[in-house]
Amino acid sequence: MCILKPMEILLPILAISFIVWWNIFRSKKAMEHFKWDVGLNSEIQCSECLAWIPREARKCMHCGSKAQIENMLAETTEQENMLAQTIEQLRIYAEKGLLDKAEEVSLELINSDSKMNEDIAITINTLVFSVYFPQKEYEKAKVLLERVVNEFSGLQAGIAYGNLGIIEFNSKRIPEAKECFSKSFDLVKGTWAEDEALYYLGLIAINQGNEKKAITLLEKCYEHIESGTDYPQLAKMKLDEIFSQK
Repeated sequence: MCILKPMEILLPILAISFIVWWNIFRSKKAMEHFKWDVGLNSEIQCSECLAWIPREARKCMHCGSKAQIENMLAETTEQENMLAQTIEQLRIYAEKGLLDKAEEVSLELINSDSKMNEDIAITINTLVFSVYFPQKEYEKAKVLLERVVNEFSGLQAGIAYGNLGIIEFNSKRIPEAKECFSKSFDLVKGTWAEDEALYYLGLIAINQGNEKKAITLLEKCYEHIESGTDYPQLAKMKLDEIFSQK
């Protein structure tokens, strides 16, 4: 049985600042990076004839509709501004230790729409890391995270699976944690969240007595040493521990 070290238990807390920074960066760059339900940021869909047209167009070249396009652009900009403001408020409240206020502003956005979308998924993942994990409010976190993975897909769903994996891992439910991190890995390849999945899958392999697999996973994580996350360095520490015992 693998005995968890304080660094492993406190890892979610150590990662808070990076996760919050990441989401702030994405929200400020929303016009460049977000993919809304209406399509990629370079195109929008005319709600009149459903044709895809350039985002900068002021009328649809297929049906000539103008008002519809302007309405959609205004609505999207409002969504982006709301997300950026919410994430910024969440960050400020969390840094000041006002976790109740951070939860309040987050839930206001989360509950503003019954349909899951990317801005709600981002807010949930940020709320979980910055508020619920430090307070060990795992049940609250699970309810929201399961909503993301059941109603959304892509990167944010992958991050949510990773957050669920952390909850299961810290609760000593290792098979469930492995399932979550495996799903996360499939959805987050090529992003910072891949480091997280590799690291935890490595710890799980150690826990299950598969040292060879653990070394492979941790070495792959360490290859991402320039990614900017803490996971590659943590992987190196764990590898050094394994090799020191041989």
